[in-house]
Amino acid sequence: MKKREMTIFGRFKSIRDAMMLSFSVLVVVAVLIFLLIAMNFNKKNNIREFQNFDSQLISQVNYDIDSYIDYMENISWVAASGSDLSRYLFNQEQTPEEKEAAKARILTQFTTILESRSDIYNVAAVADNGEALINSGADSLNKYVDVRQQSWYQAAIHSPTGIAVSSSHVQNAIAGSYHWVITLSRAIVNEQTGEREGVFFVDLNYSAISSLCSNTSIGSKGYIFILDEKGSMIYHPQQQLIYGGLKEERIEDILASKGDFLETEEGEDSKLYTMSKSEKTGWTVVGASYVTELMKTIGRHRCCIFWQQQGF
Repeated sequence: MKKREMTIFGRFKSIRDAMMLSFSVLVVVAVLIFLLIAMNFNKKNNIREFQNFDSQLISQVNYDIDSYIDYMENISWVAASGSDLSRYLFNQEQTPEEKEAAKARILTQFTTILESRSDIYNVAAVADNGEALINSGADSLNKYVDVRQQSWYQAAIHSPTGIAVSSSHVQNAIAGSYHWVITLSRAIVNEQTGEREGVFFVDLNYSAISSLCSNTSIGSKGYIFILDEKGSMIYHPQQQLIYGGLKEERIEDILASKGDFLETEEGEDSKLYTMSKSEKTGWTVVGASYVTELMKTIGRHRCCIFWQQQGF
């Protein structure tokens, strides 16, 4: 009888232990699930905070670039809107003396622009008929290049506004000059025909745009780059690596994105892209930050808050 009681008690103890073990496992699983959900929720909230912060930075860079282009457009308007330029380029009823005097006035204006702006490489006006005025007058067109077929020339001629801003490129239209530039071009109308038959253009030093981007910090590893409407790279801090195929960006995904943010799933290299598109230029300014760095920054920030609350 005593042995039977021991057997029943042993079985009861085994069942109880099994139930306790099962309950403990369920509790641990529930806690882990809760922690995973909480961590995921916190991650999304934290990323949303950084999205808002990055969005403000990128929008400011976009605004600064638009303001810079606005200023350059004003310079081009002053230089291209004078009657001297149109008359000189299209030979409108001028004596040789009058044409030479107009040329001197135009080149003086061009020289003044060049001397007052270190971020401008070239100031020039060219016409379909072959007439051209370049910088201070000492430069000439590259005889191996048909300027009229250059993309920046055609863009200004066919633009609804008569103004175009190119992507970054090597300017080869001027003999002996091969600078990496961004070209702002403005169509010139022949007053006799009323047609666009020439282009005034300003070659902007590439570093002028890059400085606007590089002066804005997005963490220790983040960076900013700019795309044109077709996805061509206007600026990237590692432009040579991009062109060499040694570095890639998710350009197609960025252009296809319906929102202003895009998070990639690339493990340790996962990025958060923040975009701001300019209605003026059509360019998209993109801020790239690494998710792992964001989370580390959040952790350090929380530690600082904790110790401050403890009075340390």
